[in-house]
Formats: sequence, C-alpha cells, structure tokens
Amino acid sequence: MRYDPITVATNSSVKILEFLYFYLIPEPALPQSPSSTSLQSDGSSSSSGSDSSSSSGPTARKIVRRTIEEKKSMVGKLLGGEKGVEALVRDLREFRPFGDIE
Repeated sequence: MRYDPITVATNSSVKILEFLYFYLIPEPALPQSPSSTSLQSDGSSSSSGSDSSSSSGPTARKIVRRTIEEKKSMVGKLLGGEKGVEALVRDLREFRPFGDIE
C-alpha cells in the first residue's frame, strides 16, 4: 500500500472532527445525591457540572459530568479560542450527527 499524505491528512482531520463532535455532545444527567459536589482539578468544589459516586467503599469511582459550556471553554483553550468551537457546537445542534440527544 502506497503512503498518500493527502489521504492521511484528510483521514486525520475527519477523525479529529468526529472526536470533537462526540466530546461536545450533551452528557446524560445523573440522579443527584444530597452529598454530591463537583471537584475541580485543584480540589476545590464547584457548583457547575454534576457527578456521581457510588458508596461501595474506598475504591468508589467518581464520575464528573461537564456542561457543553464547560467543554467549549476547555476545547477553546486547547485550540486557541472559542470561535471555532462555537461553530462546532452550532453544527452539532443544527445537523445532529448523533441523533436527537438533548
């Protein structure tokens, strides 16, 4: 098989775009427990997003849910601005490539 840089670049671009669309889709809401809080990477608590932790002991996993706005901000920082991310979210809402998910 011959290496074709244009095909590789196109395929890579498509895969990156698919990942960004998939990452930016809304996450399903979890039932809120009275003691649930969202922890940020610095350990401080935040009222944005939601999480769930099982009470199965010391190995309980914590699941953090992020809003689309939080995800847009994070992706925007990585890509150098939220302008392009805003267009991705607009396309995601308009074309619904993963169906009706909100």
